[in-house]
Amino acid sequence: METTTTTPTFPMRREEPLDLPADLVALLDQPLRQVELRMDGTRVWLVTRHEEICAVLRDSRFSADFTRQGFPARMTTKPPGAGVPFTMDPPEHTRLRRALAGEFSPGRAESSRAAVQQVVDATLDEMIAQGQPVDFVAAFARPMAMRVLCDLLGAPHSDAEFILQRTRIMDQQSIGRAARQAARDELVAYVHRLAEEKAELPAPGEDVLSRLVHGQERSGELTREEVVGFVTVMILVGFEQTANQLPLGLVVLDQHPDQRQALLDDPALVPGFVEELMRHQTVVEFGGRRVAMEDVEVGGQLVRAGDGLLVVFASGNRDPRVFPDPDRFDIARDAGEQLGFGHGIHLCVGQFISRVELQVAFATLFRRLPGLRPAQTPDEIHFRGDERFIHGIEALQVVW
Repeated sequence: METTTTTPTFPMRREEPLDLPADLVALLDQPLRQVELRMDGTRVWLVTRHEEICAVLRDSRFSADFTRQGFPARMTTKPPGAGVPFTMDPPEHTRLRRALAGEFSPGRAESSRAAVQQVVDATLDEMIAQGQPVDFVAAFARPMAMRVLCDLLGAPHSDAEFILQRTRIMDQQSIGRAARQAARDELVAYVHRLAEEKAELPAPGEDVLSRLVHGQERSGELTREEVVGFVTVMILVGFEQTANQLPLGLVVLDQHPDQRQALLDDPALVPGFVEELMRHQTVVEFGGRRVAMEDVEVGGQLVRAGDGLLVVFASGNRDPRVFPDPDRFDIARDAGEQLGFGHGIHLCVGQFISRVELQVAFATLFRRLPGLRPAQTPDEIHFRGDERFIHGIEALQVVW
């Protein structure tokens, strides 16, 4: 790739935490732009517009395989291993997705709604008992999301803190790749032990891990390494999506009291609110990573074989060509094309359960604590910094 002294760095710094960086918004005027990654100094093509993002993620000439030369933004020192869908290409990716499809179908997600409701209510009871003001992130968002995840995996809630600490290390760009690798190795070892416990049971339980071990693994559809690899990435990605979207939702609604009131008046608006929230406040900073396997033209720009690409879902979700007046938050908007769960064959396999979690959590908060609001001004809120891979809020004092 050509070199230039004016190559911008990525991630770019946000002037306002709820808005995209101005330098990133400026790149929506061009289909692709070379940037230098602040995490390791490598150069990649940044793909910022909705049309080109979708084109790249649908094009089989771009590989998601971590092991290929030129693959960008390697967060650990070695490949994630078997069973990680977003680092696999067909036909192996197709086989894995097919094996997992039943566990993560819309119907299976809907059937979990009552169990999610129980966790939400119990965690909210605990938060209320602490009195106000209270840190919503520490008292509700993170423990609720982790408990739901533990229930999905059949892991004891007492293990939540161990899991949580490893995910926090993996999320920080300021921590070296070796340290992030060590945290991932510890998490993988934990899931291995949990899977072995499930395998020794005479029959599968109601959790995803035991059903995978007793079902797809024993039938030969998946190996133990694939089961463990998938569950590990499910922990890393699934937890962060919910835990960060919840406080962002409270802050955004505090700035839009009319829409907040509409949600209090009509719970049927919650699903649309969740989609618009994911569009407007996209939490995944490092989206789809790809490497070109041959010379490919994207949006009129030639990308050479071996070039790395990084698609930015957050900017695609603010593309005015798809979402008119994109910086406006509007729960009445049709946000069906939002990219919060990705796009193409690597669309998040857990999207349906994630939607259920967010819908249940917000609907419960609106019903039980209609006066719930941030107790801080936007300037006082502890947003996650640019050193984090996930956009969100680190701490948020609330009252009700």
